[in-house]
Amino acid sequence: MTSQRAHTIEDFNIEEGIYEFQVQETHLDTFGHMNNATYLTIFEQARWDMITKNGWGMDRIMREKRGPVVLDINITFKSELRLRQNVKIRSKATSFVNSKVLTFEQEMFDDTGKVYTKFKMTAGLFDLKERKLMGHDPDWLKAVGLSLKA
Repeated sequence: MTSQRAHTIEDFNIEEGIYEFQVQETHLDTFGHMNNATYLTIFEQARWDMITKNGWGMDRIMREKRGPVVLDINITFKSELRLRQNVKIRSKATSFVNSKVLTFEQEMFDDTGKVYTKFKMTAGLFDLKERKLMGHDPDWLKAVGLSLKA
């Protein structure tokens, strides 16, 4: 009888997604910097960009009735973003919480490398028919930038 250990993040190659955007007028609050709720939307756009490019877009979600679900979010604001600033978002999976949940981190930064905001969340793959979390599917892991090392 052989026992198979659970994979850890160290067993995977990690691909980072990079998403670029410019702060628009509709992103601002009354203080003239990006509104806190807007960060959630922009970070989500970056995640959708990454998983869609990696084969897990809305068409697949609707066809297979399974898709990403956010379980927990933490945002750290380090410096304000102002109108017309060009920013990039780096997105990557960073750890497995268990056999169904992973940790995903993102950060907004500019061309100098200055980090404006850090974002950390736990997420899983949700079965829309059964209404429950699923285990880590190899295609799903690929969508979030993870591929097993040889």
